[in-house]
Amino acid sequence: MERIQIKIAKVNILIESDSKIEPIRQDENYYRIVFKNFVFKDNNKIKPHIRLKLILAKKLPRFKKMIKLYEARHPIDNKIIWKAYKKDRGFVLEEHVRRYPFNRREHIVFLNKDYSYAKAYLLSRSSNPKKARWELGDIIYGFLKIILVNYLAKNNGIFLHSAGIEVDKKGILFSGQSGAGKSTLTRF
Repeated sequence: MERIQIKIAKVNILIESDSKIEPIRQDENYYRIVFKNFVFKDNNKIKPHIRLKLILAKKLPRFKKMIKLYEARHPIDNKIIWKAYKKDRGFVLEEHVRRYPFNRREHIVFLNKDYSYAKAYLLSRSSNPKKARWELGDIIYGFLKIILVNYLAKNNGIFLHSAGIEVDKKGILFSGQSGAGKSTLTRF
């Protein structure tokens, strides 16, 4: 069992997988910079707020459709990206991103009611079980955002896409879309 812990917004997340963990893509320095403050070695002394079990599958499991809570569509082509369902003991998330061959993600995630445990089935990119792997970017930029938003909402928190600085022991946040210049503002 491979394990990795990450910390986002003071939430400790333990990710467990029987498949190889690729915390950062070797060919992209971007991931090294973005994730260096989030990833740390598994430490059994730190109790996770969220435990995430990842299963790489050749085929996604079928599940009985339940009450649909919402679906999210891409703003440009209006294709469905996300669907969320309520079930008696939790929730189910479906993610289908097929816009580009290099950015194809398909996941089904089963969550308990308080979002502290998730079992995620990820469609493997390799038909060879020995080469099966997943990348941390796929998880963080995929369903983990939705799990975190809901976990924080249930625990009086908020998830905000921003960059921040501290001035005179007070925090200032710059929020905005990707590429808007939030990080650039923090360097002035």
